[in-house]
Amino acid sequence: MSSLALILTDMGTSEQKYNYLMACNEPDRGLPFMDVIKVDMEKGSSARKVWRADGLISECVFAPRAGYSSSTELDEDDGWIITQYFNPDVPEETQFLIIDAKDVEAGPVCRIKTGLQDTLSFPWNFLLLTFFV
Repeated sequence: MSSLALILTDMGTSEQKYNYLMACNEPDRGLPFMDVIKVDMEKGSSARKVWRADGLISECVFAPRAGYSSSTELDEDDGWIITQYFNPDVPEETQFLIIDAKDVEAGPVCRIKTGLQDTLSFPWNFLLLTFFV
């Protein structure tokens, strides 16, 4: 079980080598989503990388390290995966996690505490368009 990732609309028609998902990597478990999965679309599911959170995560967004020019100058996975994180045991500490897309299995390189109590109620597209654009 997984969720759809956000793809740059300017590049949405081009073939993507990698896809990043919030998912459940255990077929018998289902919801909630706790895994960040990187899938190599050329090699298929056998080439996926997984990091398991200790809380709930939201949709994964890829941010290229060099901005838009990354599509021609760098590897496609040279950037960061950003996801919202919520731990029900500490509800007042909703965070954004930053994960190196080349090394998903290592987990977050940065955790940004928002000071908000958000239970992943807003889709990423809404958050991005409302607060960051």
